[in-house]
Amino acid sequence: MPRRTAADPSAVRRVPCPGCRAETPESRLDRDLKVCPACRQELRRETCAWLQQLAGLAVLGPVLEAGARTDTPIAPAS
Repeated sequence: MPRRTAADPSAVRRVPCPGCRAETPESRLDRDLKVCPACRQELRRETCAWLQQLAGLAVLGPVLEAGARTDTPIAPAS
């Protein structure tokens, strides 16, 4: 099988991912974020964790304002 070269129009263009600098085929980059699938998955995981923490704080807010015990420290989310 002949190897594709840069002069070959059917050659796959590889570009560095801005997140991890890995050479990725341009067609595999996320259309909106312009990052590789691994970086997109990591970003999604971090965003979900942040939203879960934010939702937890929203649930705790009314409890603390209503005069619940405040002498017990609240453990940070891990």
